[in-house]
Amino acid sequence: LKRGRTILLSTHHMDEADILGDRIAIISNGQLKCCGTSLFLKSIFGEGYILTLIKNGREII
Repeated sequence: LKRGRTILLSTHHMDEADILGDRIAIISNGQLKCCGTSLFLKSIFGEGYILTLIKNGREII
Protein backbone atom coordinates (compact mmCIF):
# COMPACT_ATOMS: atom_id res chain seq x y z
CA LEU A 1 0.00 0.00 0.00
CA LYS A 2 1.15 3.50 -0.76
CA ARG A 3 0.72 5.99 2.04
CA GLY A 4 -0.11 9.65 1.57
CA ARG A 5 -2.44 9.06 -1.37
CA THR A 6 -6.15 9.57 -1.75
CA ILE A 7 -8.52 7.82 -4.13
CA LEU A 8 -12.03 9.21 -4.51
CA LEU A 9 -14.66 6.54 -5.22
CA SER A 10 -18.30 7.39 -5.79
CA THR A 11 -20.93 4.72 -5.10
CA HIS A 12 -24.55 4.36 -4.02
CA HIS A 13 -23.81 1.07 -2.25
CA MET A 14 -22.76 1.29 1.41
CA ASP A 15 -21.50 -2.31 1.47
CA GLU A 16 -19.13 -1.48 -1.38
CA ALA A 17 -17.91 1.70 0.37
CA ASP A 18 -17.48 -0.29 3.61
CA ILE A 19 -15.18 -2.83 1.94
CA LEU A 20 -13.16 -0.45 -0.25
CA GLY A 21 -12.79 2.67 1.89
CA ASP A 22 -10.99 3.53 5.11
CA ARG A 23 -13.22 6.59 5.55
CA ILE A 24 -16.65 7.26 4.08
CA ALA A 25 -18.19 10.65 3.32
CA ILE A 26 -21.91 10.99 2.60
CA ILE A 27 -22.86 13.86 0.30
CA SER A 28 -26.47 14.86 -0.39
CA ASN A 29 -27.57 17.68 -2.70
CA GLY A 30 -23.95 18.82 -3.01
CA GLN A 31 -23.42 19.15 0.76
CA LEU A 32 -21.25 17.00 3.01
CA LYS A 33 -23.62 15.40 5.53
CA CYS A 34 -21.17 13.23 7.51
CA CYS A 35 -17.73 11.66 7.33
CA GLY A 36 -15.95 8.90 9.23
CA THR A 37 -15.06 5.23 9.34
CA SER A 38 -17.79 2.71 8.57
CA LEU A 39 -17.79 1.65 12.25
CA PHE A 40 -18.31 5.27 13.36
CA LEU A 41 -21.13 5.88 10.85
CA LYS A 42 -22.87 2.62 11.81
CA SER A 43 -22.66 3.50 15.52
CA ILE A 44 -24.23 6.92 14.87
CA PHE A 45 -26.81 6.05 12.20
CA GLY A 46 -27.33 2.31 12.73
CA GLU A 47 -27.55 -0.45 10.19
CA GLY A 48 -30.36 -1.50 7.90
CA TYR A 49 -33.52 0.22 6.81
CA ILE A 50 -36.63 1.65 8.42
CA LEU A 51 -39.69 1.34 6.21
CA THR A 52 -42.83 3.36 6.90
CA LEU A 53 -45.93 2.64 4.84
CA ILE A 54 -48.69 5.23 4.57
CA LYS A 55 -52.04 4.28 3.06
CA ASN A 56 -54.91 6.75 2.72
CA GLY A 57 -53.13 9.18 5.04
CA ARG A 58 -52.75 6.58 7.82
CA GLU A 59 -49.46 5.05 8.88
CA ILE A 60 -49.25 1.26 8.68
CA ILE A 61 -46.80 -0.43 11.04
